[in-house]
Amino acid sequence: MSQVRSVNGDILDSLVKQKEIVVCKFFKPGCGACQEFKNVYLNIAREINGPTYVEIDVTKNENISTRYGIQYLPTTKIYFRGGVETFIGNQRENITDSLRLKLSQAGY
Repeated sequence: MSQVRSVNGDILDSLVKQKEIVVCKFFKPGCGACQEFKNVYLNIAREINGPTYVEIDVTKNENISTRYGIQYLPTTKIYFRGGVETFIGNQRENITDSLRLKLSQAGY
């Protein structure tokens, strides 16, 4: 079971360089869709071991939306081998399918 850590942009950048698969949820506390996705994201982290799971509160991190190209919330980004895949909203099935494929490619 993986835990979800709250981080800032600098920590995310560092993790992406250090870890093979990093999953980041960008959210805002007052966002209804973000609240609905919160438990979904936690369940994904519990069910799929291997990736590093983090989240960034865009209200606490100045310019983070511009820095990472976040236009809609929640947005989930999967960083893998120098690439990034973006999911907007609650796309549980697409996120889990992508993670399973990446884990398979990484030899997990």
